[in-house]
Amino acid sequence: MRKRLHDVLHWSPRKGTQAAQKKPMNWEEQCEQSFLRKAWVIKDEDIPAALLMNSDQTQVVYVPGDKMSWAEMGSKQVAVLGIKEKHAFTVLISIASDGTVLPMQAIYTGKTSRSQPAATSPHYADLIVAGFLLQESEQQHTGQILK
Repeated sequence: MRKRLHDVLHWSPRKGTQAAQKKPMNWEEQCEQSFLRKAWVIKDEDIPAALLMNSDQTQVVYVPGDKMSWAEMGSKQVAVLGIKEKHAFTVLISIASDGTVLPMQAIYTGKTSRSQPAATSPHYADLIVAGFLLQESEQQHTGQILK
């Protein structure tokens, strides 16, 4: 089949395409202004390093796809079906300026306790003993917030 796609249809495996994000023209100035505002508030309010956090989040996809499809060789745009359908959760990682690493937060979609693992699930007790907090979220007009 691969040979037929290549030889007869002149197709080859191609990566799906999308537009790239662009930085604002004055991004360096915006970064400097942000830094100066933060430095002034930290000094003026005498905020301790333990309260200055840096956080980042990433999406974890359960079954990642390679976003590949078959298309004619030389194609500039390649449409891939199902690329927006994903089953994933978000992980939030935080560290304080004093070096304290906060526990990771895994954020799943769910409005009721039914979205949580059952107490009878394998290793559920280990999860609780390790200090994991399971909390369902409540949908609000402004987005999701914790109950």
